[in-house]
Amino acid sequence: MSEHISHESITKSQGSSVVSAKTLGICLSLITIAVIALFVFKVPVNTLLLGGVLLACPLLHFWMMKDGEHKH
Repeated sequence: MSEHISHESITKSQGSSVVSAKTLGICLSLITIAVIALFVFKVPVNTLLLGGVLLACPLLHFWMMKDGEHKH
């Protein structure tokens, strides 16, 4: 028996890996920026945490609604 893999499933798997790589790049960039702000510009840790919490809400909403569906 041979397994049949549709073009749609291949496209979805390739698309999700690109999103994962993009997401990983964004996360690593944000961590790098936070470390630079902490050690080079001497920004207090509390300020970085507050900024992260304030950015988390809109970023998570954007990520959840990217397909136009409500995925709560």
